[in-house]
Amino acid sequence: MQQGMTDELYQHVHRYHDHPDFTPRERLAAEFAEQFAIDHTGIDDAMWDRLHELFSDTEIVEIQRHVEGIRH
Repeated sequence: MQQGMTDELYQHVHRYHDHPDFTPRERLAAEFAEQFAIDHTGIDDAMWDRLHELFSDTEIVEIQRHVEGIRH
């Protein structure tokens, strides 16, 4: 299984919410990363519920750590 983004997909990351090549997991991870970077205190229970439907706790922490690394 290939992980990561192709160059073509990376060129469309600003359209993650509606670009057909992003999977539901990728869309949600991007949405969460964006919200976490902008205002992590604004993440509500509905977002956490959606995350837990598609990701394990470990995966959620990994996404958070990546975003925190970018922010600093």
